[in-house]
Amino acid sequence: MSSIKKIFVKYGYEIGYFFHALFCKVFSFFPIDKKKIHVSCWTGRGGFSCNPKYIISELNKQFPGKYKIYWAVNNPENEVKSFPSYIHLIKYHSFHSLYHQMTSFLWIDNCRKDMPIKRKGQYYLQTWHGSGPMKKIEADVRDALVMGYEYNARKDSKMIDWILSGCSIETKIYRNSFWYNGQILEYGSPRADALFHSRKDELKKVFCIDNNLPLSINLILYAPTFRDKKKGTEFDYEMDVDSVLASCQKRFGGEWIMLLRLHKNNMISADSIKSNKRCIDVTVYPDMQELLEFVDVAIDDYSSWFYDFMYTRRPCFIYAPDINEYDGIRGFYIDFRSLPFSISDSIDSLCKDIESFDEADRDKKYNQFFSYIGSFNDGHASERVVKMISDLK
Repeated sequence: MSSIKKIFVKYGYEIGYFFHALFCKVFSFFPIDKKKIHVSCWTGRGGFSCNPKYIISELNKQFPGKYKIYWAVNNPENEVKSFPSYIHLIKYHSFHSLYHQMTSFLWIDNCRKDMPIKRKGQYYLQTWHGSGPMKKIEADVRDALVMGYEYNARKDSKMIDWILSGCSIETKIYRNSFWYNGQILEYGSPRADALFHSRKDELKKVFCIDNNLPLSINLILYAPTFRDKKKGTEFDYEMDVDSVLASCQKRFGGEWIMLLRLHKNNMISADSIKSNKRCIDVTVYPDMQELLEFVDVAIDDYSSWFYDFMYTRRPCFIYAPDINEYDGIRGFYIDFRSLPFSISDSIDSLCKDIESFDEADRDKKYNQFFSYIGSFNDGHASERVVKMISDLK
C-alpha cells in the first residue's frame, strides 16, 4: 500500500469518526430507552432476514409488544410490506437511525457497524452472517479487504459485547480473526432454527403461486458466493442450466426449475443464466433461509450457507470451477475436499455427481461432519438469545 493510501486510511477515517462522534455526542444527551432495540442487517440491504430476523421474531413471540424495535434499511418506504407491523423501519445511515441507535439499550447486527460509538448502559450483539468455517475472513485475508475495512473493524470489535457462534470451529475463528477479546456465545445460529421446524410445503406453495409455477415443480437452488477479484465486474459462473436440470430429472424424477441467488456483495448480472426460461432470479428474495427451507436440491460453491442447508438432510452439491484461483485469493479454514458433498470443477462432473447421488452415503457424511465442526445448532438458538436479552438490566 502506498504512503498516500495509508494516510487516507488512517486520517480519512479519523476525520469521519470525528464528525460522526460529534452527532453521537448530541444524541447522547437523550436517555437510553431500556425497551428499545436497534437492528441492522447486511448494512441496510438485508431486509427482514438472517440471524436478526429470527431473534426478533422469537423476542416478539415471547414478549409481544414489550420491546420497541427499530430496524435500519436502505429504502423504508419500499420494504415496509416485507416487515411485521411491530417493527419500525428507519433509513440506514440517517440521523433518525443514529438517534435511535444512540438511545437504544441493545444493538443487533449481522455485519460490521460503520463508525460505532457506544454509550455506557448500551449492549451490542453481533450475530455475523456466516454459518460455519469456510472461506477465510477478516484478519485472515487482510490483503483482500477493501481499504479502511480493518480500521473500522477494529473499532467495531471494541464495542461488541457478544458474538454468536454456531459451532466450535467458528468460535476459534472469531477469537483468532476478529480482533475481538470479548464473550462468544455458543448458542447456535438463530437463522438455522427454522430448518429444524421447516415449513417447506407452505413456503413452496406461496413461491409457486407468486411465480406462476405448478405446485408439483421441483426446485434446485444455485447460490454462489462473491469473488473479491471480480467485485463490481462481470464474472462467468459457467452454469449450464439445461444440463443440470436434465440430470436432476434423471436422478430424482419430475420437472425442475433452477433458482439463482447471487451474493449481496457481488450482485453481478450473470445474464447467461438469467436469460434461461427455466431459471428464476431470486437474488432479491428477502430471506435466504426461507429458500433453503423449501428448495429440493442446492448447489453451492464457497459460501457457508450449506452448513444451514445440511440440517434439511436434502441433497447438496459443490460446483467450484475456479477452485485453484479462489483458494489462492481467499483460502479456506478447513480442507475443502473434506466437505460432505461431491465437488465438481466442470458441468460434466457436476451432472455426473447429481445422477450418481447416494442418499445413505449423504446421511453418514453429514453426521460425521456435524461432529467434526462441533455444531451447537439444535433448533433453539433464538430461544437462548432471547433469554439472555430478557435478563439484561
